[in-house]
Amino acid sequence: MATTTPGSGAVRFTKGHHSSIFSPSAISGVTDGSELEATVEMQTQVASFASSAAAGQATIVITDPSVIKPCS
Repeated sequence: MATTTPGSGAVRFTKGHHSSIFSPSAISGVTDGSELEATVEMQTQVASFASSAAAGQATIVITDPSVIKPCS
């Protein structure tokens, strides 16, 4: 997914690393300085998805497309 979408799905990131949802730390040779942006986007998506699901309309909300891989 590359845009806000109702329902569930997968979001592919172009920035960050597998631990970015917990930590914005840099990893030499892996990250490029956008770790914090990736962490914020991941955590925001989890929180907004949980909140919207609890309200009965699960939605994946994309707030920073600069760290998201566009769908092809």
